[in-house]
Amino acid sequence: LAMNAALKAGQRIQAGPGSGVKLALEDGTTLWLCENTQVVCVGPRSAKGPALRLIEGEVRAEVTPGPPEAAFSIETPAATLRVLGTRFNCKLYAGGANPPSAQSSEDSNMNQLRAALRSALVLTVLSGAVEVHANNATQ
Repeated sequence: LAMNAALKAGQRIQAGPGSGVKLALEDGTTLWLCENTQVVCVGPRSAKGPALRLIEGEVRAEVTPGPPEAAFSIETPAATLRVLGTRFNCKLYAGGANPPSAQSSEDSNMNQLRAALRSALVLTVLSGAVEVHANNATQ
């Protein structure tokens, strides 16, 4: 990724260990990808679909206000976050570990907890509001 380069749909951006990436979008929105974060650019800001897909890690965002037809959203395995103008932080805990084998001594409760943690999302809203879509519900 070069300075002033345009993001294209399908383009993957990754910040490795001990690094970060700041993205300044044309609409004035700023995104910070924290270390060990991976995102995919899905498309332009729109009510029809997410602009960004968070694969793993943490994104801090200052989203420039816009009309409902130009909503900014981030899709994660745990939920889709939709905003019109706000400052927020989202961190995806994507355990990444394979489930234990049948020979493991871990009980079924631990297996369920491990599965739930594969896609846990922590959302911190610093100002404004964020709409969260998860499990067929909206908050």
